[in-house]
Amino acid sequence: RRRRIAVIGGGASGMFAATAAADAASSSSSCDVVVFEGTSKTMSKVRISGGGRCNVMHDVTKPLPQILSSYPRGNKELRGLYTKRFTPD
Repeated sequence: RRRRIAVIGGGASGMFAATAAADAASSSSSCDVVVFEGTSKTMSKVRISGGGRCNVMHDVTKPLPQILSSYPRGNKELRGLYTKRFTPD
């Protein structure tokens, strides 16, 4: 008998949870993962926020020039905000 996992919410967290559940289930048993979203579109807030480009400083192990170079809207703007708000330890 196939098991089913329900994920409520098709936002970033829900999609991440669904992916993690599917990965975990594929290694141990056979099951289906279903995402239930209350609106007509999933991931709508991610699209509004720039498709994931807002979280550019999530990896603190990278040096600042590498972080800035991956910012799609130009590193000059980000460098100013970064150096104004954060100082080296």
